Amino acid sequence: MNTTTESKQSSNETESPKTKFVDQLGIVLSNAVDYASSSIRLIQAEAAAIALSSVTFLVLVLLAVLTGFVAFCLLSVALGMWLAHVTGSSGLALVIMGGFYAILAGTAGFIAFRWLIKLRS
Repeated sequence: MNTTTESKQSSNETESPKTKFVDQLGIVLSNAVDYASSSIRLIQAEAAAIALSSVTFLVLVLLAVLTGFVAFCLLSVALGMWLAHVTGSSGLALVIMGGFYAILAGTAGFIAFRWLIKLRS
């Protein structure tokens, strides 16, 4: 057993410092490549997560807008039917609803115009 240990020690001692440096350099480069590939995989996973969350967000916003539009249409029809029942005239109900929506659009436009002027200055 002593002979084997002595031969290992003598073989390590016979290695030149250049060989040890080359082996260490190989290990360092191998670790650097592993680190770079791990970093790239992590960046890819983060990019995929961001893209997936962005797509999910856009789908949810689109669904909310679509659902809101359908609700607006149904409520407008219900309001029109109720006004027609209350006033006894479909034409008068349409005029009332049209006036309400014109006032609503004018108010929203006025607020947006004021906000735009404030934003410019």
